[in-house]
Amino acid sequence: MKKTVVIDGILAQIHNKMVEEVADYAILLLDTDGIVLNWNKGAERIKGYTESEIVGQHFSKFYTEADQEQNLPDTLLSQARILGRTEANGWRVRKDGSVFWGSVSITALHDDDGRVIGFTKVTKDLTEENKRKTEISEGYERMLLFVKHAPSAIAMFDRNMRYIAVSEQWISDYKLHGKEIIGKSHYEVFPEIGANWKRIHQDCLCRLPCYSASY
Repeated sequence: MKKTVVIDGILAQIHNKMVEEVADYAILLLDTDGIVLNWNKGAERIKGYTESEIVGQHFSKFYTEADQEQNLPDTLLSQARILGRTEANGWRVRKDGSVFWGSVSITALHDDDGRVIGFTKVTKDLTEENKRKTEISEGYERMLLFVKHAPSAIAMFDRNMRYIAVSEQWISDYKLHGKEIIGKSHYEVFPEIGANWKRIHQDCLCRLPCYSASY
């Protein structure tokens, strides 16, 4: 029995250290009223508060004034209490007043009788991820504009030979005015394409030597 108690104590210590040392996520323990009970390195990095500054404070401090006016923090706790878990993405507030786009997950904790005794709250800063997505989206839009206004007949396809983008010259050369071809198969638009060209297209998709020619 003594050995089991010692092992359980070691596991609890390891678990606590694991939570404390995680730097990419703010992992908090809240009481049933939403008061912060612990703080980890990720929480300090993301939110800016030290443990002594925030433990004992209500977690609504991390929400914008607009969210607080709409009672969002308590609403999330109520959802977690009823459903067991709730998630929400939105603007969150750092100690210095700056905001970041965060992904939040709140999970209810229960005792052996099923009563809620607190909550875990996990937050991830999605600012850089959203920035990368925006950059990719903007780059894609620029690519579409480039293709559209290219002075040559250009078409781009996915791996299933469905149209992704075409130039205005392509539309003109192949007399496709008024036809919606984006998303359609190249072989649906040009059903007369033979097996030999289809094989060449597949070779190109497999990064084998390709050919440049007209149908």
